[in-house]
Order: sequence, then C-alpha cells, then structure tokens
Amino acid sequence: MTLRDLEALAKGVVSTLQVSQALLMAGRQICLSGLEIQVQDVCSRAASVASASLLASSERASMRLILLALRSEIDTVTALLQAQEATGPCPSMTS
Repeated sequence: MTLRDLEALAKGVVSTLQVSQALLMAGRQICLSGLEIQVQDVCSRAASVASASLLASSERASMRLILLALRSEIDTVTALLQAQEATGPCPSMTS
C-alpha cells in the first residue's frame, strides 16, 4: 500500500464520519456499526506504510495530517453522539 492508497482509504472513512456528523446535527439517529473495523484498517495500514518504507519527511508529515484529520472527525462524531439522547441499540444489533 502506498501513501496515496492510505490517503484514499482514510478520506473514505472521513467522508462517512462527515455524513454522520451532518445527520446527527439534523437530529437523526445513526448507526456506525462496522466503522471501528474501518478505522483499525486505516491505522494498521498506516503503520505498515511507515514500517515498509523509508518515508521522506514530507511524506511523514502528510501521513500525520491524514491521521489527525481522521482523529478530529472521530472526536467530533463522538462528542455529538454523547450529546444526543440514546434511543436504543443499532437495528443491526437487535436481530
């Protein structure tokens, strides 16, 4: 996996989190089951990219920014979820 692949993967997760944020701000309930696996995948692949090659300083900085952006979106959605009153488990968890 290259740094560009990692960036694309992380951007996909960030997009999911941004849509989730918009839905939460609109008062909607959301279900993020499976997102943890996607975030773990990004982190695992970032570690793999970092250890598999000697990244230039600019590439390390780029990877750091990618992961910080992901963390920021996670923190925002987490705060919104904590502020929202719980109405029960995700539908996928009740079957």
